[in-house]
Amino acid sequence: MAIADFMGLIREASDRLGLGEYEVRVQFEWNKTERLQIWTTDGMNFSYAGSTILLAQYTPIEVTVRADAESADFYQQVYDLVLDCLNQGGIAHVQTVTRPRLRSSRL
Repeated sequence: MAIADFMGLIREASDRLGLGEYEVRVQFEWNKTERLQIWTTDGMNFSYAGSTILLAQYTPIEVTVRADAESADFYQQVYDLVLDCLNQGGIAHVQTVTRPRLRSSRL
């Protein structure tokens, strides 16, 4: 959830400062005496390691965030960033951020 909170701060800063795009880098650091394990929750909201991969290192995620995007588009960016962060640990489904609905296209 920290990633979503961070993106909320970016959105607020954009509103106050009038800036549209931000270069964002997400990186996790730890003492590396043990491998990093990313946990998730199951359908009953219990924590578990599931099919996670123990990571010796974490490759930073770098994205350009359009903070002034329409709400639905910004929410999609939040979801994508959270998913990218979790994928490195072998987690394919985001549990704490609801998947955005697909918007129907009109011609």
